[in-house]
Amino acid sequence: MVLSGISFDLWYTLIYETEEDEAKYQEMRLNALKKGLHETGVTFNEDALNKAFIHLRKFSLTIPYGGFIKLVLSSAGIRLDGSIFRIVEARYLDEIENYRVKLGPEVPSVLEGLKERGLKIAIVSNTSFPEKSLWKVLGRAGIAQHVDAIVSSSDEGVGKPSPVIFSIAERRLNVPSGDILHVGDTCIEDYMGATAFGMKAILYTGLYGYRKEKEVHELCQINGIVSIKKLSEIEKLLESNLFD
Repeated sequence: MVLSGISFDLWYTLIYETEEDEAKYQEMRLNALKKGLHETGVTFNEDALNKAFIHLRKFSLTIPYGGFIKLVLSSAGIRLDGSIFRIVEARYLDEIENYRVKLGPEVPSVLEGLKERGLKIAIVSNTSFPEKSLWKVLGRAGIAQHVDAIVSSSDEGVGKPSPVIFSIAERRLNVPSGDILHVGDTCIEDYMGATAFGMKAILYTGLYGYRKEKEVHELCQINGIVSIKKLSEIEKLLESNLFD
């Protein structure tokens, strides 16, 4: 069997962030909402908005950004008409699209090499970023040109390990699931989710030093899996008969 496509997780696979970066990103999102509200002359309880955002931000991974903003504002007692909401929404997008990501080692060269092999490349991410913003962020980072499709959990309303999000990647690449290799850093969301859907999978541990969870999940320790510490190992595995 010859693989025709490869999908990558994003955070801690192609890019990474420190705990400080994560805190700055969350602050950036919250401040963007405040900026939009101040700009439109809306009065609001800042403490209520802070608390609503902190308690609800985890839901931004599976709610489209517009719905997430409405959820946070509504929970803080803020009701906006359509025109004002669109301004707040635009300020939010402007801010997150200015986020500067850190690329993992070898990422540009590995993606370029995989494209030269004729593989279609997708990114499948559990993320609060909408797809259109990720294209801009990754374009600025210099890797968007190697990518054929991006699937964002917040856009689709579902995240890994659900087979739904992997099926979207399969459809967008127009490659059967059995001919796709998925590479990611999480045991359950990436490895188990992809293999349950019918894809091949590799667990990537090269950026574990930046994650909060620095050990491989026990399910992957028990089952025995294919894992790599360098993305450049992917091409060597493709040249072997491991995925035949």
